[in-house]
Amino acid sequence: MTPEQIQELKAKHPDADLHLLSHDGVEMVFRRPTKDAYRAFKKKTLKEETKLDAAEVLVYACLVFPEASAAGPVFARQFGLMDTFCSKLIDLAGAAKDCEAVPL
Repeated sequence: MTPEQIQELKAKHPDADLHLLSHDGVEMVFRRPTKDAYRAFKKKTLKEETKLDAAEVLVYACLVFPEASAAGPVFARQFGLMDTFCSKLIDLAGAAKDCEAVPL
């Protein structure tokens, strides 16, 4: 992405916490997940019949650039990319496998 494109997205989404995620030559911009987006994702993970769609729910809820219609073919071609970006969005939501516990 060019600096001009980034500035344009920041101007268009002034209150969003935007992040550029990239992998294997693909760059997309996402907003930090909202509580509602994260809850919808978690709800999908609880049911066996919807578990496989959970990553897609979170990714598309947070996607800012490109438009979903342009991102769809990229995810269809590089289907593992959905999980890669979802994993980073989960991190941005504050979820982690480990946290530090300091005795007081």
